[in-house]
Amino acid sequence: MLSPIQKRKIEAFAKKCASSNDMFHDFSHLQHVAKNAVMLAKKEGADEEVCWVSALLHDICKSEKGNHGTEGANKARKFLKSIGAEDSFIEKVYDAIYFHNKGFRKGPLERQVLWDADKLQIVGPYWFFMRHLRYTLMMEGQEKGVPHSISEYRFFEARFHTKSARKIVREKAKLMRPLFSALIREHRKVHGRA
Repeated sequence: MLSPIQKRKIEAFAKKCASSNDMFHDFSHLQHVAKNAVMLAKKEGADEEVCWVSALLHDICKSEKGNHGTEGANKARKFLKSIGAEDSFIEKVYDAIYFHNKGFRKGPLERQVLWDADKLQIVGPYWFFMRHLRYTLMMEGQEKGVPHSISEYRFFEARFHTKSARKIVREKAKLMRPLFSALIREHRKVHGRA
């Protein structure tokens, strides 16, 4: 169990690391993912503290070169050792962060919770349009960004691990399908493929 001082150090470290991330992976993203992770952990019976810490630290290397899941897991491990966290706790956090941006079929519940908590950030109209679509447009431009964003949403929609996350996604899908249809129609008109 982490002490209040350790928790404050973790939050400060996450905030410092995220300060160089893009606006889509800033500290507020880490906080939202942490909120989702704790909610899912409670519903699924996962270790809430492992889920909270792994969520706060999952994108600490997002702005650095290399695989940010792998690099972030290593950086988190080193940091957690420096503040005196227990080895077994550190390894659970490491595992969740390491796999949060990789495909996997099975694994510890905390790994599944972090993956789901992170991807819930694109589920539903608000988060899809405020974060995911804007990020994809920035990276790929208008013509490719819209179809790619919808395709990626559908890819993630089918891959949630926990029952709780899948239930949330099913509810949000009722809102998203008509929006996607309208967005695709408009996109085709704008780009001459009506």
